[in-house]
Amino acid sequence: MEEPRRGFVGWQERLLVTAQAPFYVGSRMSSRARLWVLAYQALTLPLSLWRQVHHFRATVQGTAIPVVCVGRYKRFRDLLTGLFDGVEPDGTVERIGDAKPRWAWRPRRLRALGASLLIVDLHPWLAAPYRREGWRLVPESVRWQGDVERLPPPRPAETLRSDMRKVDRYGYRREESAGDAEWAEFLEQMALPYAHARFGEEVWFPDRRMLRHLRKRGRLLFVNRDDMRVAGGCVVSTPSCLWLSLVGTKNGDERWVREGALSAVYLLTFDWARQQGYRRLDVGTTWPFPNDGLARYKAKLGLAPAPNPLAFTNALYVDPECASLAALFSEQPLFCVAKDGIELFPQRDGGLDGSRPRGEGASG
Repeated sequence: MEEPRRGFVGWQERLLVTAQAPFYVGSRMSSRARLWVLAYQALTLPLSLWRQVHHFRATVQGTAIPVVCVGRYKRFRDLLTGLFDGVEPDGTVERIGDAKPRWAWRPRRLRALGASLLIVDLHPWLAAPYRREGWRLVPESVRWQGDVERLPPPRPAETLRSDMRKVDRYGYRREESAGDAEWAEFLEQMALPYAHARFGEEVWFPDRRMLRHLRKRGRLLFVNRDDMRVAGGCVVSTPSCLWLSLVGTKNGDERWVREGALSAVYLLTFDWARQQGYRRLDVGTTWPFPNDGLARYKAKLGLAPAPNPLAFTNALYVDPECASLAALFSEQPLFCVAKDGIELFPQRDGGLDGSRPRGEGASG
């Protein structure tokens, strides 16, 4: 287990837990939640003032596409690798706007760089001019939420009906707990092994400080099969909302995913939330790719993408004359921030149902 992170990153995590857990998972954000989110955004604004220009070549259907990214590499790395099969630096990295960094925030100035695709690591407070110029605002992640009374959907897809049949066939049962021994079992034998098995070297797991917050505010919902706990989840409750913050399977074993134990975590949590009188449920985040297996899984459960107030944003400009990029985004759409929520780019009929899957999986 990681030690508490210090300095700025530690402050970010404490703000994330305080804001995320008790407040903004509902359909409306309280005034106290807004203050926490504003504090988080104010602390992260200085990081967004450093502007460096990175030139890349991307390969799309055998065609080389010039790509320019502005900002910190780690903020647009996942977007690049999610969009392109092969991306490599072209050997040129230059910094712009050192004397007057505000010029680097002006979308028209950046378009003069002449790339087919421009990606700008953008703080939410600096997004207005980009939106006015027609750029797409792509969050680094989206949350997934839904009304408890509509979960699962009344007309589930065939894959979800299959999961529901497995839950009935294996007789999974829910067990509620909050003891110290049970927390140790859940974290060490379920959540952490599952996270490593699911995400490998790219895994992120809460440090000790963040876990203390979760233990203080949350409860455990185990899924039992016969006399054995085989999966579980941590739920953090508020007066009207529920946040499913962590999930896991015993020893991270893929067998329990195949046999429906992880689906049982979600489905039995839906039932528990209804019994407790909750109206809204939040099951965490995914990358901004509708075709991603985890996003498709959460969509089939009846959940919908929603803005993540603590996520950084990339502003995207796509050359309308580039046919290769048009074909790329037709196959690999993105979730974008709209004025009233999340929208799909490019827009298409059928939403997620028409997406091409990138993989399978499920996680909280």
